[in-house]
Amino acid sequence: MVYKHGGNVYEISRDISADLNEIIDFSANINPLGISEKVKTEIIDNIDSIKHYPDYTYKRLKDKIVGYHREMCQITEENIYLSNGAADGIYNLISYLKPKKALLLAPTFGEYEMALDRVDCSVKYYFLKEKNGFRIDLEDYILKIEEDIDFIALCNPNNPTGQMTDKEDILTILDYCREHKINVLLDEAFCDFLMDESDHSLIDELLKYNNMYILRSLTKFFAMPGLRLGYILSGNSGVIGELKKTSPPWRINVIAEVAAISSLDDEEYINKSKENLNIEKAFMYDKMKQIKCLRVFEPSVNYIFFKINQGFCSMGIDLKKELIDRKILIRSCDNYVGLDGEFYRVAIKSRNENEILLRSIGEIFGGL
Repeated sequence: MVYKHGGNVYEISRDISADLNEIIDFSANINPLGISEKVKTEIIDNIDSIKHYPDYTYKRLKDKIVGYHREMCQITEENIYLSNGAADGIYNLISYLKPKKALLLAPTFGEYEMALDRVDCSVKYYFLKEKNGFRIDLEDYILKIEEDIDFIALCNPNNPTGQMTDKEDILTILDYCREHKINVLLDEAFCDFLMDESDHSLIDELLKYNNMYILRSLTKFFAMPGLRLGYILSGNSGVIGELKKTSPPWRINVIAEVAAISSLDDEEYINKSKENLNIEKAFMYDKMKQIKCLRVFEPSVNYIFFKINQGFCSMGIDLKKELIDRKILIRSCDNYVGLDGEFYRVAIKSRNENEILLRSIGEIFGGL
């Protein structure tokens, strides 16, 4: 079974004839605390709002996003493009920019390439090296930006590896790209999970770079991927304005808007989520490192990237299949460019669920 994305619990439940609620899904990188109680209450209290069309200007939501980022940058609604999920933002931006040749990391999130393919853009890869911990070598990366490249995408932290690129390195890349008139999509979909977000996000540099488009998600950290809501921030208000003109009205439904506004207001949930993640991230990383069959890469956010260490385990185990038999779903990384079937990614979930996964992996590898 090969699936393009994580979170395919519906297909898996049909394939193994199991109830959806019986499957523990480690394949989708969603906040393990689940949707906040405050958001649930707001959704219920505003359920009658579905009898109205959404406000096509989305002023309340944009004002809330402006306030959410105020400490990092003085943006206005002219710097915000709302999208029906982060992937929708990727496709719409690339459809408007229509690049001819792009440079992508390998491995990285697959939707960049799919969106580029739709506009007949050729793609060149910068292959991240395992021996370098799947991190960008800045000097080597700059050398890969050829003269005819007009678009690059950087995912920070990268998906699926979880590795961070230093802020200063990204600024160097941005300076080079601005000089050579190259547009940069900077995907910060997981930055909300960072305790020290301001040390890594480029939002505070937003107004300095007309060639930079920062992608954010409101569904991963706030645990509501089914509602589909993301946004692009850019200092290039001209492009943002054109994106709005070419997008259909009412692309964000009223319930998603209510949930987003309530989420961005919920400081208690935000702080608790980050604290919980730090605890569980350290727990999972420490325990997984103790399994000799695995080479585990240190995580930065809410997922862990690892490899089956063939030096200890040469039996050719398909870990995803073995775990599906136990009603546990993880992400095989075999369809990422630059990776093979030895690599996997797991989300960090609740302590009980994490312990179930660790125990199951230990049993599969015979306690090694």
